[in-house]
Amino acid sequence: NFGIENLNISQNLENISWPLMFFGERGSKIREIIEKNVEKIRKYIEEGNTLYICDLDEKDKEWFEELIDGKVDFKIMPSTQATKINYSFLLDGITNEQLIWAMFSHTPLDKRKPNPADIVRKTLKIKTEYSAKPLIYPEGLWEIKIGKGKVVIDNLRWRKCNFSSANKLALILLTNVGVEIPIKEEKIVKKDYSYLVKSKKVFFVNIKKFCNWSYIDKVNKPGWIGYGPFRDLRNIPKGKVKFLGIPFYIVSPEENNGKTIISLYGPDNKVETGPIPVNKKAEVLVFLHSAAWVNAKEGDALASYIIRYDKEFMPPEPPPEEVIPLKRRYNIEDWWYIGMRDFKLMDGEVAWTDNFEGHKAGIFLYIWKNPKPELPIKWIKIKAAGKGQVFVFSITGIAP
Repeated sequence: NFGIENLNISQNLENISWPLMFFGERGSKIREIIEKNVEKIRKYIEEGNTLYICDLDEKDKEWFEELIDGKVDFKIMPSTQATKINYSFLLDGITNEQLIWAMFSHTPLDKRKPNPADIVRKTLKIKTEYSAKPLIYPEGLWEIKIGKGKVVIDNLRWRKCNFSSANKLALILLTNVGVEIPIKEEKIVKKDYSYLVKSKKVFFVNIKKFCNWSYIDKVNKPGWIGYGPFRDLRNIPKGKVKFLGIPFYIVSPEENNGKTIISLYGPDNKVETGPIPVNKKAEVLVFLHSAAWVNAKEGDALASYIIRYDKEFMPPEPPPEEVIPLKRRYNIEDWWYIGMRDFKLMDGEVAWTDNFEGHKAGIFLYIWKNPKPELPIKWIKIKAAGKGQVFVFSITGIAP
């Protein structure tokens, strides 16, 4: 329990042993308290204490410039990632990998609206006689030494972010500044769909010939999302595997000349693949897929599976097929969104995840119950909707 809102600043600050916190978005009440007590707060800092300021903005300019006896200017500079540029013990245990919250398409800055992927949006330029330095670039985190103490200005976009990587970063920062935070352990219960395949014949749809991309990103051979070997899915189990109790076959690089997954609407601009032969009856099809660079609203289709049955038809009669839309947040999502707090698909499951400096990301599983299990499935086509790169890892069939 810490913060200026819980403190009567007119009282003596000698007995305060924790850092004094100010959250700018909390409104005028706290700002008014600070404006009337700038000298007391400066003395508190000079004696060796810390003032930690979140969400500093133009409304705070007057009292803040009085506090640091200097000038501050604000600039909008949205960025989905930041980089450490100056040493401070505040950044101990924090890597540049943890200063990336999410990955979105590269929209020009002057046209981009605020989104939850931006770790920084409003940056600062500070001039003062005190020792002041930005800790990251873009300059959304600053440290100013005043006497024996310091002021930390934190303009990272905590309130707009919903990623677990942000949670971990916040814990490290606040621990480094001296805040004691209890950690609550969460029990995760994984779903088990093995009952679907019990006493059933399972088959794998062979997608090898249609694989045009890789879940591994190499320096000389780009793959996955093109962010390098520390941002790919090379650790996924390969060959015959089980996710949530359902068998799948994951193509390995060695068996298919490096091509391990189907990619649509990626760097090669491929928007359709297939027909992928099936020629079997299936009571259920289970798809293993994921996406990246998603630019769509919840419920928008990123792609579709087209299931063609082996049945004669005569035009203008419609072809005997089913279309399965892959809808954002229903049965597919951006691979990086798995790390969001309380993440859940409405009609699918997280099948497998890897850990990226404390942030989970991975692939999804979607179970489709065939409305016509008595008909053989002739083939499957996959079409992208042009709202994000879509990846297909495996397709498993469960016979009637």
